[in-house]
Order: sequence, then structure tokens, then C-alpha cells
Amino acid sequence: MQSVWALSPNQIVISEPSATIAYTDGQCIDIDLMYSVSNGYTALNGLGLLIHYDSDFFSNPSLVYTKSGVIGPYFDDEAVSDDDGDTKTDKTISIAWYDHSTNWPGESLPITLCTLRLTSKNDLSIGDQTILHITSTSTHLGYGFESDPITVTIGDSDQGPVVSQPIADIVVNEDAMPQSIELTPVFTDIDNDDSEIIKSILSNSNPALISAMISNNLLLISFLENQSGNGGITINAISNGKQISDTFTITVNAIDDPPIIANAIHDITSNEDDPSQAIDLSTVFSDIDSSLTHSIESNSNASLISASINQDTLTIEFLANQNGNADITIKAESNGQSISDTFSISVTAVDDPPTLASAIQDISANEDDPSQTID
Repeated sequence: MQSVWALSPNQIVISEPSATIAYTDGQCIDIDLMYSVSNGYTALNGLGLLIHYDSDFFSNPSLVYTKSGVIGPYFDDEAVSDDDGDTKTDKTISIAWYDHSTNWPGESLPITLCTLRLTSKNDLSIGDQTILHITSTSTHLGYGFESDPITVTIGDSDQGPVVSQPIADIVVNEDAMPQSIELTPVFTDIDNDDSEIIKSILSNSNPALISAMISNNLLLISFLENQSGNGGITINAISNGKQISDTFTITVNAIDDPPIIANAIHDITSNEDDPSQAIDLSTVFSDIDSSLTHSIESNSNASLISASINQDTLTIEFLANQNGNADITIKAESNGQSISDTFSISVTAVDDPPTLASAIQDISANEDDPSQTID
């Protein structure tokens, strides 16, 4: 059967932070002691506390804030009667709050009871650790007391940079516009100006896809033309000789590029009845990610020019005894996307020599025959 004490509510004191890091150069540490009650009651008659600490670890303890109505603080050696069970703690700070009208603390919980300030000693080493304990000297009638120990560790005075805002992964389509990322908020260092942290590109896993450079804390990312795939960029940050890096990924989605005119067909000038000409269309149009189909989109003068395509070869034939001008438009198509190229043909008239249309037949006649007329 549980005791009445086991069922009693607790007055609770917790610290903010519950664990912290001090440095070896006499750094001041502020720790807030927060008060609450397990049953939420705000009308009690008070609370008395003892804060136990190691004087080989800390000097100059003080309370820089206390809730109104405090009794103390009193600084003393730890007595056998109020020992916290830790052989390393040898000093105590005693404080208390009492309200005979039983209306303490009289406000919504949790509240800050006090702010404890401790100064770490200069002869400590990195990794040294101490624990502060909080015990009660008095509680409200029928209430227990609950508090967790506070751990303080001596750390390196130069904490080094950390990643405060990791760079988000990037997803874009092929041939996207360049992007810029401000690097100042990405890294931070408690003992250095963030803008003074030196950033560099540690690695680029796919330089055939992505171009990256840093200028004045600005990361500039360019996407190489007609490229798709994945890549990773790692940014390195150095502060006071210590460094850290942040890696993010870039995904470039493939987009079907339309065909383009690589080498436009030159205009043609020829003479009447010139021989036919062949044009290689594989050098005229280009599509980086698809094969092309060529067709004759228009011929403005079919009585002058005959045009045909066989595979990738355009054949131009000049119709006999014809001269004038024509425009030919050739279309290249792939995956429903197309482009056209138009060129002009000028056929110059040529003065044709006379031809024998009908030969004069041989004549046989007798002496003194009458004269003959030939058209």
C-alpha cells in the first residue's frame, strides 16, 4: 500500500539550462531556477532552498535576480545536517520565500524564482565537470520537493563554427536561371562575427552539371546548358582555425529541348537549266536530345523549282527553260516540337541558241522545173 507521502504533491524547481558549458577564462554563467507545482496550486506558504556548489570550481556566486519577498541569500559552508550527498560540493547558498497568508506565489506557473550567477575558475581544464544540487529547507505542509541536478562542463574557449541554417536542397529544370544563396546565416560562431567566417567550396560532385563560386559571402550557382542529373555541393566554413561543412544536393530535371537551326541554308543563285543541287540537312538543324524528321513545308514557285527530301538530303532541281525566284521552307521536327528555315532561290534567264526544229528535206527536180518556196 502506498504511503500518504508517496501520493503528496511536489514543489518543483528546475534549471534553465539544465546543463551548460563554461570556459576556463573566468566566464560568468547565469542559470535560471524555475518553480512549478505538480498539482498546479499557486496559493501556498512558500519554499526554502539550498544551492550546493563546489568552491574549487566556482568563485563569486551571486543572485542577479530574485522573486520579490525573498529571505536571503546567505552564503555558507555546507553543513553535515544539510549535506546533499555529493562529496565535491562544499558551499551553499540559502534562500527562501514565505507568505503567512498562504498566497504564494500567487501567479500563474511556472515562474522564475531567481537567476544564479557563477564564475568558473581559471585553473580548470577542458572536460572538467561539476554538478550543482538543489535541496529544500522547507516546503508547504504536506508537499514534497523535486529538483534535478545541474551539470556544468568546462569546454574549449573557442567553440568553433556550427551550421545554424543548413542550405536547403535545390530542384530545378534543365537550363534554369542561376541562383544565389546568402551564406552568412548558414554558419555561426559564438566567438566570431558570422560575416568574418571564411567560406569556400569544398567539393562539387558534378561540375559537368553545376558551376559554383563564392563572392562576398554569396554562393552563386549556375546550371550548365542542356544538362540534367544530380550533384552535391559542400561548403566549408573556417573560423579561428576551426572548420565545419554543409552539404546540399541539386537535382536538375531533364527537359525536351526543341530543335534549333545550327547552320541556316544559304540562298541559291543559279542559271536557267543548271544541274540539280543537294543539301545535307543533318548540318542545318540540331536537337541535342532527339532525332529529327525533315519535310518541305512550302515551295513558293513549283513551276520553277522541284524540291524533294530523301533521308537527310534535300535535292533542288531547276525545271527546264524556267527562270525567276522561289522561296523554299524546310521544317525539322522532334517530339512534337519544330523549327523552320527558309531560303531563297534565284534562277537567272539564259539566251538559248537557235535549234533545228524541222530539217529541210532534200529536193529532186527536173531541168526547167518551176521555182519552189520553203517556209
